[in-house]
Amino acid sequence: MKKKLLILFSLIISCGMISFPVLAAEDGGETETIYPMGVIPSDMVVGDPVNQPVRRAVRGTSGSVDLPGSLDGRTLGYVTSVKNQGKYGACWAFATNAALESNMLKKGLADPGINLSELHMIYFMYNYNIDPMGRIMDDRNYISADTHGTPLNDFKVMADIGGKVDCTGWQMTNGVIPLQEAGEDYDASCADSSFTIDQAECFASDYVVRKMYICNFKYENIQNVKNLVYRFGGAAVDFYCEQTTGCFGQSNYFNVIDGTKTYYNPNGISKKTTHGVEIVGWDDDYPKEKFKVQPPGDGAWLIKNSWGYSDENDGYIWISYYDECTNAKAVAYDVEKKETNEVLYQYDGSDHFGYYPCPYKYYLAMYSADESDEGMTEVIKRVGVGSDADASFVISVLLNPVIEDGQLVSYEEKAVTSCTSPYAGYDVFDLSEEVTVNHGDTFAIMVTADPDTIIYAAGDSTPKKPGMVGCTESVEEGQYYASNYTYALITPTGSPCIRAYSIAGRDPNATPRPTPTLRPTPTPKPTATPTVTPAVTPNVTATPEENVTPTVSPSSTPTKCGCPTSLPTAIPIIPSTEPTENSSTRAKIGSKWVTSIGIYKVTGETTVAYVAPNNKKAKSVVIPSMVAINGEIYYVTEIGSKAFYKCKNLKKVTIKSSKIKKIGSKAFKGIYKKAKFYLPKKKFSKYKKKLKKAGAPKKAKYKKN
Repeated sequence: MKKKLLILFSLIISCGMISFPVLAAEDGGETETIYPMGVIPSDMVVGDPVNQPVRRAVRGTSGSVDLPGSLDGRTLGYVTSVKNQGKYGACWAFATNAALESNMLKKGLADPGINLSELHMIYFMYNYNIDPMGRIMDDRNYISADTHGTPLNDFKVMADIGGKVDCTGWQMTNGVIPLQEAGEDYDASCADSSFTIDQAECFASDYVVRKMYICNFKYENIQNVKNLVYRFGGAAVDFYCEQTTGCFGQSNYFNVIDGTKTYYNPNGISKKTTHGVEIVGWDDDYPKEKFKVQPPGDGAWLIKNSWGYSDENDGYIWISYYDECTNAKAVAYDVEKKETNEVLYQYDGSDHFGYYPCPYKYYLAMYSADESDEGMTEVIKRVGVGSDADASFVISVLLNPVIEDGQLVSYEEKAVTSCTSPYAGYDVFDLSEEVTVNHGDTFAIMVTADPDTIIYAAGDSTPKKPGMVGCTESVEEGQYYASNYTYALITPTGSPCIRAYSIAGRDPNATPRPTPTLRPTPTPKPTATPTVTPAVTPNVTATPEENVTPTVSPSSTPTKCGCPTSLPTAIPIIPSTEPTENSSTRAKIGSKWVTSIGIYKVTGETTVAYVAPNNKKAKSVVIPSMVAINGEIYYVTEIGSKAFYKCKNLKKVTIKSSKIKKIGSKAFKGIYKKAKFYLPKKKFSKYKKKLKKAGAPKKAKYKKN
């Protein structure tokens, strides 16, 4: 018997093709190109974390630091190159891939040239995701070809119709992470109705999403959105992008100043989302005066778009903090390398296009250990749960549970683990102990939720007209049980998001490996050029404005869009004292460090001076507000005495730090005579005076960030 939850979700196919014209490069002689949007407005209602920390302790000190007032993921090396969705409504796929790529770059899981396939994402969003054991083979999203909900197998339509940023997040948690681009022509493939991808590539990724967090993208939720970007490297978001004709400069709400694009629509609050992008940074002091329609205050998000780039369009937009629309979401990801022989047990495979907030206290997801060959064992290591914000629950594994007449009559409980999840979405938890199961055994994942905790379930969404998006979510009898009373079990509606992760294929008769005896680490002997080992950054902390990771040599090759093509790196120029065993990883005062965008000298326990650019021929430099050296945070409080001395090509200087106390007397002597300085709004006058005393050209221009 199959249980189905009928939650109506509809969208006429043309909604995925809403278009907005973008100005082509003036010197290219091209006509205006029409770019579609492609976001299907979400009907998913999520809560937001309450009292999430916006400060964190600084290791090695007794103090703490706030989230930075500005952050630019491009200077950190967390942003891949700007892509072009062409004339298709695939912005949701580009935004999601961008967020995945940012997290993988932040964690060092990928090279800067990583380019996940949007074709892969689109294809498997609207086709069956047949997992190897067939547990979710009947679950899928589809575009209706008729009034009976018959799936339309036409890739051109799939590429055009659009998608949901939050539902795409659920697809990623199902294990359907896109592979790298394989050389297919994106435009030609999207125009080919018969385009297909081998089913074997659906679950072929070597990576897995351990966390997928969702929060509402609105002004009142700025800190929670910042935390996502800060922690995970970027976030996919959707928003209402105005539907007017004409280029950027002719738009009612887009503005172009010095080649920088801004957007604020005061009427968006009554509109539904239409376009998907990635947040790669923010600036609390971004001037409200830079918007065509002036918002109530300063502050903006730095957005990576998917409309390509040219001389007049660098691919980025500043969107005001005050820009809002109905039910907009921000989605961030935590990606890890998949373990060898890792198996995902799940039943909810339709990406929650139809979703259901479950009201129960107790949940059981019943599975059979059938991933290993007969005579082999599996080890259950983790459990994944989908829930609303501020969830609190206890998970455990029940071995060989027996249910009779709605009663759980026997079982063996293992790995009782208390869990909390701050954001709405999906979280994977390590069990308190690994649980071994034999081939053919049954086991259940039990979730006992606190009274205010909501567990998410997937359900059917049946379209009523052709060209509408729907989904099928099959639930077989005996897969799930739920109750508000101990052991009084019923079959719930829909598929609660409760999953298990195991490692398959272990031989129960194999001799276990002996536990190695830990030996104290000897004090290393100093060498002429010691390698500095980076400290591991905990998951619960945020990322500073520039993350400096020690390596052998710096690398800095900018792309056309101005993004570094490699992670910022740092090596010590002046070796410190002999390495010793010390819990603190703070750099020695007086030591110098090279990064991909500058050279710093440590001046205090938590301060550094910017002493020189990495490239003396650079045309543009950014002086950040803070850096991370050896895993520790340092404020930029000085600019060295000859930091940019005789850098005659330097035409643009952007100072992000609002803590500059000293600028050297010849710091800017000999730079380009008409250089432009972009300064923090609150420090504009003070910094302008300091710069003039530091040798800035008489014809230099000064502007507010």
